[in-house]
Amino acid sequence: MSEIVTGIVTGILTTAILFLLKVLWDKHFKPEFQRVVYRGADLTGSWISEQAKATDGTSEIIIEKPAVLSINQSAHSVKGFLHINTPNKELVIYEVTGEYSDGYLQLLCKSKKRGFNSYGSILLKVVASGQMLHGIMAFRSSTKDEVAQLTLALHYDKNKP
Repeated sequence: MSEIVTGIVTGILTTAILFLLKVLWDKHFKPEFQRVVYRGADLTGSWISEQAKATDGTSEIIIEKPAVLSINQSAHSVKGFLHINTPNKELVIYEVTGEYSDGYLQLLCKSKKRGFNSYGSILLKVVASGQMLHGIMAFRSSTKDEVAQLTLALHYDKNKP
């Protein structure tokens, strides 16, 4: 009987130790290793857009000073926030997560505002020797409840590291 209890306790302890080792590997060692060996572009910082074109399929609108993308990068992983001024002067804040690979930044966006359900996807190409991001955001339009798009041209803001 004592061998059974010892076996059960040993199995539980072994499982707990293996679980803790996996958490340590995934949360600490692996990201640190990727950060040390990563040799790609560093996109950390603020990226701003002077003007953008938004279209919902029927009309096109020019938006002045529409977007600020603030991102933190750890190797290929990217997290941050996107602030967008809408044509009707409303500020929408998205939480963004994604990856940078082969000169392209892929981001998924989720609105932070309660009661405002908007989701989006952004694909940006790094251009001008890493000083600009150019691409398109496709998102759920809250006014017409359909897919709309926004053409973005962001440049690195040297004033905000």
